[in-house]
Amino acid sequence: MNIQAIALVVTASIAVTFCIEVEFKDCGSKVGNPLHVYVNPCDHVPCIFHKEESGTISIDFIPSGNITSVKAVVHGIILGTELPFPITGDDGCQKSGFTCPLKKDVKVQYFKKLYVRKIYPELKLLVKWELQDQNNEDIVCIVIAAQIE
Repeated sequence: MNIQAIALVVTASIAVTFCIEVEFKDCGSKVGNPLHVYVNPCDHVPCIFHKEESGTISIDFIPSGNITSVKAVVHGIILGTELPFPITGDDGCQKSGFTCPLKKDVKVQYFKKLYVRKIYPELKLLVKWELQDQNNEDIVCIVIAAQIE
């Protein structure tokens, strides 16, 4: 086995250890079909995010129409109440793994790095992640379980 093959096996095993495909609930995707959601680091559900550390979310989806712009909108759902969760770089067409426009029926992978700030409270919550199109319609709307420690 050559060095490149060994490096690939090691990298793949590290990724499997810390990143899993997580179960999600579709909360009203209208202009797309969510396929898979991956969170890193995450080795069980709910995914645990540690303060002052970074993580990532990746959403695979297929648009059901042509999309000219994408905006990420995130909410934390705590005791049934949706609270806005500000993220930097909400423009999905920049630094998220793809460029716009998106074509109908062509699979896309959205990627976002997150930083958990020290001021966030320690709690279990649901995270609602929406990717909205140029008409503010949800391309993808997913909910996942999370915990901040």
